[in-house]
Formats: sequence, C-alpha cells, structure tokens
Amino acid sequence: MTSRRAGRGASGVIAAAPWIVVMLGVGTMVVLLVLAVGAVRGDRRPFDGLAVDAAPPPTLPADDGRLTTNGPRVDGSASPTPGRTSARPSVSPSRSSTPRPTASGTPSRSATPGTLLSPPAPSTAAMTGRYRVLESYRDSFIGEVRVVNTSTTAQNWSVRLTFPKEVDRLRTHWVESAAQAAASRSGSAYVFTSGAPLGPGQTAYLRMHFHRSGSTDRPTGCTVNGVACAVA
Repeated sequence: MTSRRAGRGASGVIAAAPWIVVMLGVGTMVVLLVLAVGAVRGDRRPFDGLAVDAAPPPTLPADDGRLTTNGPRVDGSASPTPGRTSARPSVSPSRSSTPRPTASGTPSRSATPGTLLSPPAPSTAAMTGRYRVLESYRDSFIGEVRVVNTSTTAQNWSVRLTFPKEVDRLRTHWVESAAQAAASRSGSAYVFTSGAPLGPGQTAYLRMHFHRSGSTDRPTGCTVNGVACAVA
C-alpha cells in the first residue's frame, strides 16, 4: 500500500514538472525586467512628477547686440519677424545742408535740390532784329530789318535806325505781308513803329529805300524795342 502511494507521488511530481519549469522561466523573466527597469530609472531625474532624460543645459551664444533670426534674443527681448535679416540696417549718409565756410570765409550751402546757388540769368529780349542790305544802287539802297517775336505773347515793335549824314532821305518803306508801319525822323535817326502786334514766334520783314550821296549803306545804330539788333 505504501509502495503504491509512493509510486503515485513520484508520478505526480513528474507530471507537474513541466509547469514548474514554466513558472521558473516566467519568474526569471520578471526578475530581469525589474532589474532592467531599475537600471533605466537610475539614469533619469524627476521633473514635475515625470521621468525625463538628463541632458546638459543648452549653451547660449554671447550677446553681441544683434538680433537673432529665430527665437528670442539673448537679452530676453522679442525676436524679429522670421525672414528679416539679423544685421542692423545700414544708414547711408545724407548730404548735409549745414553751411560750410569757403576760402573767403563766407558760408556756402551744399548743392541740394531746390537750393539757389547763383542768381538767374537775365531773360532774353522778347523781340530780336537783324539788319542787312538787299539791294545797293549808285545813289540809293534797300535795307531790311527782320523782326522776330521770341515771346509767348503778341508784341508791338519799334525799329530805330541811325545813319551817317550822307544817308539823307527815306524814299519809301513797307512791311512784307503784314500791317504797314508808321515812320518818323529825328535828325539822323529813323523810327518805324508796327501797325499791329506781332504774334508769338512770328516774323516781320521791314524794308526801307534810302537815298544817299556816298557809298554808305550800313547804319551806325540799330535797335528793336530798345535792344540792339545784329548788322550783317
């Protein structure tokens, strides 16, 4: 009876042996897992109740006064808009309007737009004239004064001619294709006044037939509205 029980106990142990091996393997794996977790936790430090990797603090660049392109400035101020350059904008020097002394001691201003450096040139005459001889005869000649209106408005004109004594008489005068001029004489001077205003840019041809006792056919004086005219 005893031998039967012993036989049954041995067979029971043998039957349960595979499960014991399995349980030992599971226990070994649990121990290894616990050791692994403990090793990992040893390299972590707590932060707000959570384990985070221990890493060295970030190294910040030295503040050189320039703005960074991304992130905050080193000095704590706000960063510029992304995409803008980090360099300070360069300011081109403008021309100074401060008077600077000249060699004579009188201050002069820089040549900036709108600054008057010299007085304006005098305006040109509104009426110009040019005298020439058209025909020359033994005892007479035909002269011409071309009058041009260079202004932008209609102008009256007056021609004054002075001749030597040998030019002693005006035979006739006329204005080509325009209102005729009135003539008068004062000593050796002959004055011709326009019969109508001359339009802007227009030209009048005053022609005169003079009697002479010599060979002179050039005036000693010629003006149009008081301005000397050219003599050809």
